[in-house]
Amino acid sequence: MYGKSTNSKGEELSADSSYVLPVAGERVKGNKFISFDFGKDGDDISEERAEFVFKQANGALVKISLFAGEEEWQIDNINRTVKHICTKLVNEEAYKEKIENKPASSFANFVTKIKNLLKDEDFSDKVFTMKFVYNKKGYISVPSFPNFITTPDKEDILSTNPKYDNYELKTPVSNDTAKDEEDDELF
Repeated sequence: MYGKSTNSKGEELSADSSYVLPVAGERVKGNKFISFDFGKDGDDISEERAEFVFKQANGALVKISLFAGEEEWQIDNINRTVKHICTKLVNEEAYKEKIENKPASSFANFVTKIKNLLKDEDFSDKVFTMKFVYNKKGYISVPSFPNFITTPDKEDILSTNPKYDNYELKTPVSNDTAKDEEDDELF
């Protein structure tokens, strides 16, 4: 019904947005791990996607999505990304013992094993320095390859690759503007 003070879930509507934009940068400090779980499409859980969620110091949430891969290179990328993040959350020996020494039979099984690895850990005091970039679709995420997460005492390992790391959102150029720029180049 139009004009109600609650949304379809019964939650109170606000006249103002409390959304905080995430920050991109080579060394974004004060990030906390929030969760790792299967991705959600509305109310449905997707066993083809998983998400790490980090909260930046300004309160913004950044989701790092992983999609089930079929090709070996896709699976290698997922393994590399998950290991890079998880070995900052738990010690590497625990990761090897519970994940690498007993490989998962499917993406869903892999996600479940990672959830079990992380479920009993207390992350409330752990803070990370991370590299956040804009991806090709204009969302803030981590680069495709490590290093993008570390502890504050080792933040010097984070560096910029000027070919791939984009810290500013690119403004799309309209076709008219692009055509005008091409015409200017003729003269």
